[in-house]
Amino acid sequence: PEINSKGHVANSGFIIEEDGVIVIDTGVSHNHGKRMIEQIESITDLPIKLVVITHANQDFVFGITAFKERGIPIIAHKKTIDLMDARCQTCLDNLIPILGAELEGTSVALPNIIWNHSNELKVKNSNVEIMYFGWTNTKGSLAVLDKTSRTLFSGSLVTVRHVPYTP
Repeated sequence: PEINSKGHVANSGFIIEEDGVIVIDTGVSHNHGKRMIEQIESITDLPIKLVVITHANQDFVFGITAFKERGIPIIAHKKTIDLMDARCQTCLDNLIPILGAELEGTSVALPNIIWNHSNELKVKNSNVEIMYFGWTNTKGSLAVLDKTSRTLFSGSLVTVRHVPYTP
C-alpha cells in the first residue's frame, strides 16, 4: 500500500529549559508549525523563546510563519537565509500539487536573526550550543547540541536510511 506522509518526514524538535523553549526546525507547512506549537503548549506553560532553522530544505522551513505570527525570534545561518530566499518559493510552488491541503496558509518566510559565525554560539542562559561546520548537505547547515540531555539535533548533517526529500 502507498504511504502518504503528507510531508511529515523531517525531524523537528524542541528543548524545554528553565526559562523557555527552543524549537529546532519548523516542519513542512504553516499547519505543521501550528501543530508543533500546540504540542509544546500541551507539555509546558513556558514560552517559546527561540526557533533555530538548521538548513534550507523544504521539509524543515515552511512552518516558520506559525512562529513568526507569535513574534518568536527565528535564527539561521546567513547562507541558509540566502538559499531560502533564492529557492523556497519555487519549492513551495512544486509542493502544492503534492501536499495539497496540508499547505493551506503556507508561505515563504525568512528567519529574522542572521547568524554568520563560523564556530559555536551559546544561547544566553542556556545549555544549548548552535554549531556550524561549513557546507554539508546545504550551505549554512547548523547543528544544535543540548548539553543537558546530551542530545544533538543534526539537521542535515546526518541522514540514515533515507534520501532527504519530502515527496
